[in-house]
Amino acid sequence: MDLCSYFTGRQEIISQFLSPEFNQEESAIGAEEEELKTKVKKLVGDKFEGNWRRAFDHYQKIDDQKAKMGRNALDQLLKDADVGSFMTRGLWVDGILKELDQDKDGLISWDEFEVILDG
Repeated sequence: MDLCSYFTGRQEIISQFLSPEFNQEESAIGAEEEELKTKVKKLVGDKFEGNWRRAFDHYQKIDDQKAKMGRNALDQLLKDADVGSFMTRGLWVDGILKELDQDKDGLISWDEFEVILDG
C-alpha cells in the first residue's frame, strides 16, 4: 500500500467518525447487545440444551416471583453467562429491565423475555 492510499483510507474513517450521523454511543450499545445475546445464547445451549423456556423457568425461581424474573434472577443469569463483572452487572440489569419490562413492574415475564428470541 502506498502512502497516498493509506491516508485516503484514514481520511474516510475520520470523516465517518466526525459526521453528524455517526453515533458512537449507539455503536457501543450495539456491540454490547450483541455480546449479551451471544453469551446468553451459549449459556442456554450449554446448560439448558437450547430450551429457552426451561432457562427462563430456572431463573425466575430465584426471585420467588410467579412466572417472572426480577433483578436477582437477571443478575444471576448474567453472571452464569459471564456477562459484565461484579462492578458492572447492575448496569446491565438496569438496561435489560428498561428495554424489556413493558408493563414497568420491575420484573420480566415470559412474554417480555420471549422478545429477545426473535432478535
